[in-house]
Amino acid sequence: MNTQEKNSSRFNNNLERAIYNICRIAKVIIVTEHNGLNPGMRLLEEISRYH
Repeated sequence: MNTQEKNSSRFNNNLERAIYNICRIAKVIIVTEHNGLNPGMRLLEEISRYH
């Protein structure tokens, strides 16, 4: 397995773990694609406690 494959595998494992943990604590999950022009994402960034 080369370095790129290892990094990809590690990313996928972390992504799966993150999704699992989010599903344990959240009743609703909103997934958006951030492109800088997305008003919904901009609003979410402004009202989110994370940011």
